[in-house]
Amino acid sequence: MSTNFRLLILMSVLISGSVFCSIPVLAQSVRPVVGQRVGTIETEQLSKLVLERMSALEKSESEGQVPPPAKFVLVDVRSNREMSVSIILGTISQNDFHRNTERYQGLVVMPHCTIGGRCEEFWRRLAEEGWTITSYRGSIVQWVDSELPLVTLKGERTNRFHTNGGCFDLPAKYQQVTI
Repeated sequence: MSTNFRLLILMSVLISGSVFCSIPVLAQSVRPVVGQRVGTIETEQLSKLVLERMSALEKSESEGQVPPPAKFVLVDVRSNREMSVSIILGTISQNDFHRNTERYQGLVVMPHCTIGGRCEEFWRRLAEEGWTITSYRGSIVQWVDSELPLVTLKGERTNRFHTNGGCFDLPAKYQQVTI
């Protein structure tokens, strides 16, 4: 089994938990209050973080050690219907986030959706509550456009992408679906 595939499986297993490590880019985030800017992260930075975390998880697993603590949580605010098609590695749903807020205290919350509108609603509410927010600027459309991997909720790799009724000019390897 290839290292990348093993990393993909390991990351998929951890989707429902806090799965990311510390990273310098989080210094861009702020503790927003109403009217303040929220930090942002671009696709290239986020993909590096995901790959770094998968590597750290594999290393800790192979050495029989506990992985380093998470520093942020990636929250998908799309509908369950959309998430049933595919998700970005390591994301949790906003429902999971709200059910387990104590688990994510002290972490930077990184919301995303299809193109950014719904995640802005989500982070505004959280900002009012005092959470530290770094919004994924490109959302899942940019992730797909960059040809980065998607997985199903079961952790299986997929190229299917729920467009939420939109039509996007994406790489041909991705199948745009609406259900």
